[in-house]
Amino acid sequence: MTNFIRVNKKKFIIQEDVVSEWALKALVEKAKQNEMTVEQMVVQSIANHWMQNDKFRNSDKEVLNTLLRLAYDFGYDAFKVGNGKIKVVALDEGRREQVAPGDMEL
Repeated sequence: MTNFIRVNKKKFIIQEDVVSEWALKALVEKAKQNEMTVEQMVVQSIANHWMQNDKFRNSDKEVLNTLLRLAYDFGYDAFKVGNGKIKVVALDEGRREQVAPGDMEL
């Protein structure tokens, strides 16, 4: 089965074997600096990449895949990005509970 995430109705396929280790380290460090969870940082980074990199066209493909894969692993299915904000459009609650039980704040 192919894993994917939709961002503003565009489908992005997630490649399971493509992960940027330095992007993961940078995400964790940035989350610590901003006193937020890695999950919140992933969501914010996806929004930033969408807005600043011409709807992902100019994004580093390895970094983008890493962000989308993490978002998928956190239980997110789709996002709507616009006007500098990001909205979680769909969640698979069953998968989200397996990945991160309990309440999450975004």
